[in-house]
Amino acid sequence: MSQLISIAERIKVITNIQKTAHAMQLISMSTLSRIGNKKKALENYTQQLEMLSHELKINSLSNRAYGASKKIYLIIGSQKGFCGAFNTSLFSFIKKLSLENKPLCIAIGHYAYDFCKEQNMNVDADKISYSLTNIIEKGDLIFDKLMSLKDSYDSVSVISNYSASIFLQKPHETILPLTFTEEKDIPADHLDYALEQPYSEIVDYVSKLTLKTQIFQLLLESLRAENGARALAMDSSTRNAKNLLTEMKLVYNKLRQAKVTKELTELSSSLIE
Repeated sequence: MSQLISIAERIKVITNIQKTAHAMQLISMSTLSRIGNKKKALENYTQQLEMLSHELKINSLSNRAYGASKKIYLIIGSQKGFCGAFNTSLFSFIKKLSLENKPLCIAIGHYAYDFCKEQNMNVDADKISYSLTNIIEKGDLIFDKLMSLKDSYDSVSVISNYSASIFLQKPHETILPLTFTEEKDIPADHLDYALEQPYSEIVDYVSKLTLKTQIFQLLLESLRAENGARALAMDSSTRNAKNLLTEMKLVYNKLRQAKVTKELTELSSSLIE
């Protein structure tokens, strides 16, 4: 009897796990859809910004080489758990990089923060986390933090995951500049029309706006990859729970049937006597 009660309790727990995993899968899929809509809007904004940069004859920031520069490391981990190997693959990727001794790091998410601490990195004291609802606010916070350090550093290395496909996440490193076009880089006859504001100020503003947009893109892409990983992990958990539930119910029914058979046998034996 006690064995039947134990199995019945396990069945109840597995059923709850199955329902929770399925609910989390649906939430992640819904979030992926919302991220997709924001991603399209951000890509359109980025395209307009690139056109403006081209018109102002500002060199593409992504085309500059910053491999040997003094870098800040911005590490974007998952913002929540239950996302499979999302953080594991990211942190393994970081360990393979040749990071300078105790580099300055800004960790996004408590998993990334804990990792930086474990690796004895000089991690920023603020534990920054974000979600789809506050990504602009947190992106501005990260940008302001980087701007406060631009006199000591000339680039930021953003290490994060991206979606190679909707359910395949890969870590990568993106190097962005913290120094922008100097006065000597400005051409004498750069435009066919006059500007009300000094050209150097416009270049500085557009360059910073481009950097901020790139930060938003990387945050959004990491969140997209995280929810894809979570949806996949929860789909696997749901199927595993379903299979385990089927097995447990089969064992329960066999034990219950054996108990009934035993009771019938005992009853029959007492009647014969």
